[in-house]
Amino acid sequence: MADQAQNSGFDIAGYATQALFLISLGIDEYLLAETDEDRRITLAQQVKQLVLPSAMGESFKVLALTKKLSVKLKGFTEQDLTHKL
Repeated sequence: MADQAQNSGFDIAGYATQALFLISLGIDEYLLAETDEDRRITLAQQVKQLVLPSAMGESFKVLALTKKLSVKLKGFTEQDLTHKL
């Protein structure tokens, strides 16, 4: 997919696991900002599903494609696996 994107004129802006992508974007801050305890418990279970390696965190990856963008995308500050593509 990355090769096809580059052949079509896209730049690879980042590649990471879903877990570290979401952590880089502050998913934990979103969770901690919830004031309702019951809602926070529900959100915590959902966040675990998204980020734990045994769930979706390592199974899914995020690939960002850009054109003529020179800034580093926030979602790839914790991890950028572009070199593995």
